[in-house]
Amino acid sequence: MAKLLEEIIEEQITVEFTGKIQLLHHLDYSSLGYISFKDGRILDAKFENKTGDKAFISAMIHEKRCKMIIEAEFGEQQKTITKNYRQLIEAFEEALINHKYYEHFTVPKGIKLKVNPEFIQRGSSLSHSEYAVLLGLAKAGYENLSRDLNMLDYEITKNLISLRKKGALKTIAKRSEIRL
Repeated sequence: MAKLLEEIIEEQITVEFTGKIQLLHHLDYSSLGYISFKDGRILDAKFENKTGDKAFISAMIHEKRCKMIIEAEFGEQQKTITKNYRQLIEAFEEALINHKYYEHFTVPKGIKLKVNPEFIQRGSSLSHSEYAVLLGLAKAGYENLSRDLNMLDYEITKNLISLRKKGALKTIAKRSEIRL
């Protein structure tokens, strides 16, 4: 039986491991990211395009997509993780609850989100995360938000809901999806 990512991480902490847990896609073994350790402390994480604490949490949420490979490594490693292991697990548990809640609020297929130019002209105030989502939406579109932002999926969805309530977004059905 395959071990859960949390069990593998706890083993590496216990044995004061230095190296990486490589996170590979379970179907094609392409790299999704890694979690690196030095003397049993978590130093760095990358998952998809997320880094640090967000990458660690995202890897834990999406562990079913991963095959884990443990690799010893002794080179210099960058520290991007800001929390200790217990704090990371607490943040993961909270994020998992939010992830399960917000996963039902995804944008339906065939609907495109665009920035509402009237909202920009009004000059309404935005939080930092709302601004990041709005900018990402304008640059790369909805499909690429998760890839381009260092935010968890539920954080993106939560900000999209907030932006929609503020009138910052327009929804447009693709022509091929419109049926008369």
